[in-house]
Amino acid sequence: MDKKLAVWYRPGRPATLVGIVPTLVNLQKAVGGRIQMVDLPPQHEGEPHLTLICNEDGKNIYHNDITIALKNREDKVYDFVFGPCLLMERFAENADGEEEPVTLTEKDFYYIGKKYGRGDVADEKKETESEKSSRSKRIADCRRMYCRLAGNKGTYR
Repeated sequence: MDKKLAVWYRPGRPATLVGIVPTLVNLQKAVGGRIQMVDLPPQHEGEPHLTLICNEDGKNIYHNDITIALKNREDKVYDFVFGPCLLMERFAENADGEEEPVTLTEKDFYYIGKKYGRGDVADEKKETESEKSSRSKRIADCRRMYCRLAGNKGTYR
C-alpha cells in the first residue's frame, strides 16, 4: 500500500501535511488510540469528499484539547473533534478490492486549511495582550458551544 497524503491536526501545534501508509496500526499511532472514521461528504459543489480519522475516545481523553470544529452547510458548528486527528480524502476500493484513501490534491489542501484552519500555529513573535484576549475568547466560545451541544448547561470540565 502506498503512502497517502493527509492533514494531521494535534492540539497546540500547527496542522501538518503528512504522508502515511493508511494501515490500522499507523492510523492508531497518529490519533493516539482506537480510531473512529467519520465521512465528511461535500456540502457545496467543488468541495472534496473527506474522511476524518480521530480517536474514538477523544472527547474523554482529550476533553480540554479541542482540535477542530465540524460545521454544517450553513457554516454552523455541530460538533468538535478533541485530540489528534487526520483529514484524508474519501476512502474508495482499489484494484485489489481493499479500501484506501484517494490522494489529496493541492486544491483539497487549500479547502481544508480554509474550512478547518491551520491549527494552533506558534509564531516566533510574542503575543500581544489583545491577541491573548482574542484567543482566550475563542477558546471560551468553543467550550460554551461544546457544553450546549453536550447538554451540560454551561459547565465545562
